[in-house]
Amino acid sequence: MSSADLSDTALVVLDDDGTVTAWTLAARRLTGHTPGEAVGRTAARILPGVADRLPARDGRPGAARIRHRDGRLLDVTLLLARTRALGPDTEASWTLDGDPRAVRTARALAARRLTEWGLDGLVDVAELIVSELTTDAVRHGRRPVGLRLLRGKTLTVEVSDGGAALAPHPRLALTTDEGGRGLHLVATLSRRWGVRPVPGGKVVWAELDYPRPPRTTARALPEPAALDAA
Repeated sequence: MSSADLSDTALVVLDDDGTVTAWTLAARRLTGHTPGEAVGRTAARILPGVADRLPARDGRPGAARIRHRDGRLLDVTLLLARTRALGPDTEASWTLDGDPRAVRTARALAARRLTEWGLDGLVDVAELIVSELTTDAVRHGRRPVGLRLLRGKTLTVEVSDGGAALAPHPRLALTTDEGGRGLHLVATLSRRWGVRPVPGGKVVWAELDYPRPPRTTARALPEPAALDAA
């Protein structure tokens, strides 16, 4: 888990109902509302510009307008995020050597853990994604290289490295090129993918939907045999 210095950030914590549960001093300076005035009230009353963008699922950054207590409209940069508690046996992580052997190791670790989780149907696709992301991290990033699997509503594959460069971009590979198709493959196989900065590097992630169970066809029951008349 990564951490960041939020000491001078206007940080507001909301519960699932949109009620304010925490309010920092920086939020007071920004809005004019004290923690005592804000905590326990809904975001729709305190931060109507923010409330318009709720609910946020995994994060929705961007510009928003909020109203100061004195009536002024303020433009702010907003990040909404919904935290998710990790239950037991829903997360696995490893630190890999930053050499070509790390790709094979990462594939084997992912396949073994998915099998332990009973997700055999995702092994082949996950191995391909792990291979592509780890290859990029080894070739273009810096040590340490990490692999993480998260089992939630979807399966999330994360590969981290210490490289300063952000946001790898898919490029159009020519038919004669031997490489360059890795991120296109990740985008095709995954539900969605992205990259986020972390202290000292970045994380490239991809989400996979779980295989749907096969649909069972109802079988018609045979008609009961007619009883012989006595």
